[in-house]
Formats: sequence, C-alpha cells, structure tokens
Amino acid sequence: MSESILLIDGMYLVFSSFYSHHAMRTFKNEPTGAIFGFISRVESLITELNPQRLVVAFDSKEKNFRRELYPEYKAKRLLPPEELIQQLPAIREYLDCRGIHYLEKPGLEADDIIALLARRYAAAGSEVLIFSADKDLFQLVGGRVTVFHPKLKRKLQRSDVKEFFGVFPEQIVDFLSLAGDASDNIPGSRAAR
Repeated sequence: MSESILLIDGMYLVFSSFYSHHAMRTFKNEPTGAIFGFISRVESLITELNPQRLVVAFDSKEKNFRRELYPEYKAKRLLPPEELIQQLPAIREYLDCRGIHYLEKPGLEADDIIALLARRYAAAGSEVLIFSADKDLFQLVGGRVTVFHPKLKRKLQRSDVKEFFGVFPEQIVDFLSLAGDASDNIPGSRAAR
C-alpha cells in the first residue's frame, strides 16, 4: 500500500490567512489572523485528507536563482507587511509542537521545495497531494501527483488542470511563457515584442 504525502505551500497559506483574518488581534492589539488561519487550515486538511506524512514548505528570505536569471522577477511585489512577519515565529512554533516537518532552504522558494519533494515521493511510489494555488505547481499533476486547490476546495487531476487552465499539466510552462505571470512580474510573449 502506498504512503500518502501532503505538501503544503506554507507561504501561500500564511499570506491568504493573514489577509482573510486581518482584523484578528489579541487584547494587547497584537495581530493573530495569520496564525489562526494557518493553524485552522492545516488542522482541517489533516482531518479531511488524513495524510500519512505532511511537510510544509516556506520561501527563504535570500534572493533566489530566478532573480539572477531575470532581475525584474517579482520586482513589483511589495514587501510582506510587518504584522505578517511577526506572526511567522508562532506559526513555526505550532508546527514544531505538532510535529509537522517544515522546510526552508536559502535561495529557494516554497514551490521549488514542493516540486523536488513531489517528484521524489512519487518516484518512490507515494501518492502526493499538493496544497497550493501557485500556477507553477500545476505542471506536476499527473500519475501519483494531484493538487488540492484552496479556492476550488477540491483535488485536481490531469483532466481538471486542462479544464481549469485550458492546457494539460505538461503545457503549463509553455502557457505561462506565452501568457506571462503578472504576480511574478513576468511578461508574456506579447509584452516582449
């Protein structure tokens, strides 16, 4: 019987939790929305999906190789709000207390770590489920790898990726190359003319 692995895009979950529960505060006016949302969602995923293994991946603070290739990568993104940053230690403390593994590697983003782990675990025969809305990760779907889309609240197989994006997983790189990705400040082929 194959092992089930859940890989969580930690930065996606931190940011979405922060903005969904931005008004939550302690009596001392300390922000807690990211903490609350993160813990609530991880616990509900554990209950709903019952993975045998769980790993959370975070972006590192250091510049990554994409900026060396393209200096304008994510150039238009604002720095994370200080109220979000100050909640990260409590989120990591929760993961430690819960015994949930988390990874962060200098020069890599969460999706790099997730892609590496997904391929390794799938090659070893595990069933891999990725929790993320990051478009880049949809190229991994197929075989033993699926994506649980947070907004659609369902698992996406290969045919679901085609329905959602209009292309199959193996065409995602070409699709994003042509269309561009505004969230990462990557121009499409039309903008390059």
